[in-house]
Amino acid sequence: GAAGAAGAPGAPGGPAAELRLIALFVAKWKLEPTKTKVFLAKLIPGRRRYVIQNFKTTAQGGEATAELEAYINECETTDAWANAEALAPVAVAAKQAAPAATPMVGLKRPLAQTITPTSTALDAAKRPKLAAVVAPKLAPGLIRPAGPGVLPKAGI
Repeated sequence: GAAGAAGAPGAPGGPAAELRLIALFVAKWKLEPTKTKVFLAKLIPGRRRYVIQNFKTTAQGGEATAELEAYINECETTDAWANAEALAPVAVAAKQAAPAATPMVGLKRPLAQTITPTSTALDAAKRPKLAAVVAPKLAPGLIRPAGPGVLPKAGI
């Protein structure tokens, strides 16, 4: 889905990934984009991830945005995101190490087979077939131009 395309919250990718994540968050909860971005921009990345992962509402538009602001204020007063901030660097490091360790799955053919040019089947398919076209040699008496309405006589 779209959330998978944007990556997990906290996934490395820089400002573009953060903006995409915020845009998906706004669309999911039908929040007011400008106010939501202002609220989330004030938070440090660990707290922002916590809010995006844990905020829930049934309201839409301005009411939902007001609930988001109240949720952020509540998190600040209760320090609900303290554990999330402590765990965030560990989770990010684990996510960064995981893709290198997992093999590529779901490929139609092994990657090594398509890259190595030593395969004779691949080389033969890629090379142009160069064969000289030789016209047959014709003896001068074999072909006679026929005039208009002149047909060759069969038995003479």
